[in-house]
Amino acid sequence: MGLYPRISENYPSGLPEHPTGRVFYVHSQLGSNDNPGNRPEKPFKTVAYAISQCLDDENDVIFVTTSVQVEDQPIVVNKRAVQIIGLPSNAPNYAQQGRCWFFPDGHLAGGVFTLSAGDVVIKNFMFWGTAGQPCIDFAAEATAVRQVIDNCSFHKGSYGIQTGATPNTPSHYLTITNCMFHEQLSVGGILLASNGSWPLIADCFFETVPGPNISITGGMAGGRIEKCLFMLDSDTEGEAITLGAACSRWWVLDNVANDNTTAAITANPYLEQGDDNAWCGNSKGGGDRTGIAPA
Repeated sequence: MGLYPRISENYPSGLPEHPTGRVFYVHSQLGSNDNPGNRPEKPFKTVAYAISQCLDDENDVIFVTTSVQVEDQPIVVNKRAVQIIGLPSNAPNYAQQGRCWFFPDGHLAGGVFTLSAGDVVIKNFMFWGTAGQPCIDFAAEATAVRQVIDNCSFHKGSYGIQTGATPNTPSHYLTITNCMFHEQLSVGGILLASNGSWPLIADCFFETVPGPNISITGGMAGGRIEKCLFMLDSDTEGEAITLGAACSRWWVLDNVANDNTTAAITANPYLEQGDDNAWCGNSKGGGDRTGIAPA
């Protein structure tokens, strides 16, 4: 079976479905890239090295088991069908036990992760990136499909997630779910500036992020923005969601925006600059305290 068995006996139960490919472990403090990397007690040191050991289309999985992963960035994900997942750690600080923090050890350009392949999953991380750079971005050659970013939180950087203006970066089925975007981001939460199709942004929370929190400036078509919560930093038109003139056939539904005060919002936090997108069931708060019991 070779050095890396197709099915690892050390695979953790329940997270996620058992892969058909190989399993690697990474820990920047306890690991070494001279280790075999296929057991939790013998992890690699860097995610970048683990990616180099993956094979295209083999459904390999990389588990990061430290509470704080520090390595040179950007980490380029250039292998197809790879999952990179943060596992709960045994850190003494409870806040660090559920996800792994990513901190830069050096930064050339681009994001903490730069995605340049399809069928990639990034899951269960907290990102403290570099000022002026997005936490996750996409390489010009990322003409690929089905990238998934799930259960991550974004703290320092320009955007949490940014697609480039180069066409088809990414192309189709980008999925962003269950993520949190925090106030340390300097420009916005999500910027989709390419022209791919059928992206999904759902069940995300934006905490006083400079806006627009979600901005679609490219020619992406057939997307959905669903059930997101926006605690806005200002009462500004389009501060929650702005759809640019080039995007088309989007559904925007069941999102809630509030400007972080008890005052009603006066500007519309949802801005439509195109003419063939559908908006349904979105709301804005402020003075509405319906359902709160009297003191």
